[in-house]
Amino acid sequence: MAYGKKQQDRIDKGLCRNCDTPRSGTAKVYCPGCIEKAKNHIDVRRSKLRDSGLCIDCGKETKDDRVHCETCLTTKREHRTNWKAQVPRGFCTRCKKNKCLPQLIDAKLYMRSCQECYLRHAASAQLGSSKHYHALLSKLERQQWKCAYSGDEIILGVNDSIDHIYPKSRYPDRSLDITNIQWVTRVINRMKDNLTPEEFLDMASRIYSLSLSSSSGTSTSTKSLS
Repeated sequence: MAYGKKQQDRIDKGLCRNCDTPRSGTAKVYCPGCIEKAKNHIDVRRSKLRDSGLCIDCGKETKDDRVHCETCLTTKREHRTNWKAQVPRGFCTRCKKNKCLPQLIDAKLYMRSCQECYLRHAASAQLGSSKHYHALLSKLERQQWKCAYSGDEIILGVNDSIDHIYPKSRYPDRSLDITNIQWVTRVINRMKDNLTPEEFLDMASRIYSLSLSSSSGTSTSTKSLS
């Protein structure tokens, strides 16, 4: 980018291009104060566009309450795909520095994650912030990498699922409560759906009792026929 003579002189002297404040760290053009002002300006602009139903990048109309228009979404997806495609095989496509989980090496590009990135993504989706990934790992370790209900082994990226003990659809105030989650298999979580632990175990008990009765009845009928 071409700058005016006065601005270029400031840059050459190690000063901010907008003012005479010395730059610091890795800043190439602006001082910390001007960088902060620019960020605030961008945030305000994006907020106004979002409230108006416009794309926060280009200002065009969006669909389905999205923050980006279809053109910008396509560009971002292509950029992410190209970026991930450059990651060497066997490495995480999120952080690009850690080894990918062995069971995800042959997965789709966006799923090739290391353990930390996988847990960060799960924490962000289920608890609203990736900073809770340490808590998710601690819970998994306390459960000895076993499903809370079936005791089956939990394998990240294969059969893992985070269950809200008291479902967030019925207890929204506990949706982000770290004490209200546990690790289960995906099959178990689909079965449990929006039931409480008590309701789920009661249902499982009734199904088991019914299956025993059916099995016993079948066995008796077989003996009678013989």
